[in-house]
Amino acid sequence: MNAIELTKRDQKIDFLVRKAKILVVDDQKSHRLLLKTLLARVGHEVLLAESAEEAFECLGLENPEQKGHGIELVLMDLQMQGVNGIEACARIKLEPHLKNIPLVIVTTETVEKYISTVMQCGSAGFIRKPICEAELLANVALVLNWVDETQKGQRITEALTCSNKRLNEFAAIASHDLMEPLRKITCFGGLLLDKYNEVLGDEGQDYLARMINAAERMQKYTSNLLNYAHVRDVEPAFSRIDLRRVAQEVVEDLSARIEESGGTITLKYLPTIVVSNFMMQQLFQNLLANALKFHRPNVAPKITLDAEKINGHGWTIVVSDNGIGFDDADLAGMLNPFKQLNAKSQFDGMGMGLAICDEIVRAHGGSLAAQSVPGEGTSFLITLPDRSLEMAGGVTNE
Repeated sequence: MNAIELTKRDQKIDFLVRKAKILVVDDQKSHRLLLKTLLARVGHEVLLAESAEEAFECLGLENPEQKGHGIELVLMDLQMQGVNGIEACARIKLEPHLKNIPLVIVTTETVEKYISTVMQCGSAGFIRKPICEAELLANVALVLNWVDETQKGQRITEALTCSNKRLNEFAAIASHDLMEPLRKITCFGGLLLDKYNEVLGDEGQDYLARMINAAERMQKYTSNLLNYAHVRDVEPAFSRIDLRRVAQEVVEDLSARIEESGGTITLKYLPTIVVSNFMMQQLFQNLLANALKFHRPNVAPKITLDAEKINGHGWTIVVSDNGIGFDDADLAGMLNPFKQLNAKSQFDGMGMGLAICDEIVRAHGGSLAAQSVPGEGTSFLITLPDRSLEMAGGVTNE
């Protein structure tokens, strides 16, 4: 880094300049040489091209392996013979190996006249002619700083993505490997209780029953952890799905619980939208099972599913109940894995249902919210984008 101090229209400017490899494209030799002199003065390596075609060659337009020859910034004259600056920028941005190289237009024209067109072709900004040294170097420094910050953000994002993927893989493998020994503990524990009941005595039976219960609970934990890792790690297979049909299938699966609780589930308007069939089944299963579970004592659960269009841009699906409710401030914590608000002795569960629901909704590009009043009930609001236009070219059912 070099520290430089310049004067721009009576204003002193201090900033750091990172040395970079810069391509200057201009069909006027005097302009090329001036830009090279000013940029080289602060340590930049400058390559020169007198036409768009020569710039394409310098960048290795047809050779992705060359990755732009290490060029980090292109200063492109707007008005050139043959292919002009705007056309050249648009052509460069079409190449995957060059699209991240920032392009800055250099022009004598009024900036406002071309700003919309230039931004659409992928330019990062303008530098005006006649060249002001301070303005040139300040703009170059800003663009290079933006590149550095963008790349830093991309590296962090890639590292987090990789880390999350490894964690999900570890959770899935660890959970899968735990299932078999836990199954054996419950299986052989049950055999011991059946065959050696009298030998064990009351105290031995109690110890063994506690061991079996703990193993069964751990099986549920690992099964839920596997489901959670699966939802986080798998890309949704989108297709056009009738949500009413999905909800009806889930209600049928829950029929024993509905009968046991004396509850009712009412399906109102549920549209056909583009979602993952498998994930929607999981989403409805978890939300409806929770609504049946967390009902008030001596009050039969009443649950409603409904949906409405949001300004033509998406859908809000509402799952409402008359259960025990909770404080709205607790929702964020409830979306974390293994988080339970109620005592385990009061309501059986692992605290994974809402965490899985949240991941499913996020995988669809949506959001999960809730409105709840303790002692009165809860409404979960699932907001999903409308993907019908994206799928208009053809839909493959799961």
